[in-house]
Amino acid sequence: MSVGEQQRVEILRALHLGAGYLLLDEPTANLAPAEVHSLLAQVRRLVTERGVGIVLITHHLEEVLEAADRVGVLRGGQLVAERAIRGDGAESVTTAELARDMVGREVGLGIRRAATEPAGSRMLELVGVSVPGQLHDVTLRVASGQLVAVAGVEGNGQSALEDVLSGLAPDSTGAVVVAEREIDASSPRAMREAGVGIVPADRYTRGLIKSLGIDTNLAIDSYTDPPLARRWGRLSRAAVRERAERIIAALSVKAQSPRTLAGTLSGGHAQRVVLGRVLDGEPDVLVVAQPTRGLDIGATEFVWDTLVDHRSRGAAILLISSDLDEICSLADRIVVLYRGRIVAEFDEGPFDREALGSAMGGFQEAAA
Repeated sequence: MSVGEQQRVEILRALHLGAGYLLLDEPTANLAPAEVHSLLAQVRRLVTERGVGIVLITHHLEEVLEAADRVGVLRGGQLVAERAIRGDGAESVTTAELARDMVGREVGLGIRRAATEPAGSRMLELVGVSVPGQLHDVTLRVASGQLVAVAGVEGNGQSALEDVLSGLAPDSTGAVVVAEREIDASSPRAMREAGVGIVPADRYTRGLIKSLGIDTNLAIDSYTDPPLARRWGRLSRAAVRERAERIIAALSVKAQSPRTLAGTLSGGHAQRVVLGRVLDGEPDVLVVAQPTRGLDIGATEFVWDTLVDHRSRGAAILLISSDLDEICSLADRIVVLYRGRIVAEFDEGPFDREALGSAMGGFQEAAA
């Protein structure tokens, strides 16, 4: 099952057991907007009608204001703020104030970050791409200097699309064209050599080897290339370390040394390592899947700024995400994936979030 489907089963199981207290950790991370509001309404009913005590852990600040009676803000492992939203002592709390409490400074996530320059030549093209039982005749195009977002609720073909663009879909049909050259969708090496960089949806199973150091993780897709590779297939440990130190410094990764195990990093810093490895190769095409899942606001802002910077340098970026805030802020164009098909397209922002949410939920199977 997809991550989103697994999450929904967990929520249903907890509710079915009739527990007196529920701890919900990012319960809406992979739900469509309509499903989010439905779940939060159910949460409020459990509190008011059945007296259930609920702790809701989330980085979606609108959900806090919609569902919570009180909010506490954790930063660096410490409770830095606590406010009442409903009931006795209720305050007028805004998402901007909560964001400032979380990060310790002003945060600019609510602004639109569309490209300021016209898109260039077509860099990535999918033509009639299908994967049995998962993707059906998907056609889309991304130009240089453009960010195209694929929106959709988890489990509607996003994983298969990521596999195709990673060179991990030997049973796919259709064509993947990069810079006017068709690429073998069953070869990760062919994708990388064509200039396609992949930031996978699951940073810990596909992006990193947790039992190895940051330095080794940063070398795993370029160990055959100079300056890391030496004669007779040997690695230059000095070059590996130098590269790791450069990327760690550039992306402000918090680690005691380049040999720090990747599995000990926080989600945000683990994602920086994955981004650093991919972006250091300066790919012409960047495929980024769920890049801020589970990240706090500060880490999210960093990832968004990084993507915007590389788009401005001319990269063609395909963003696969279920986060509407992320999509509406970053995208120049949006396609909606539902049950493995593109069911709607939105060509210019600002985007209609209600129409997007309807398409993601399968209620609008037409071009927008």
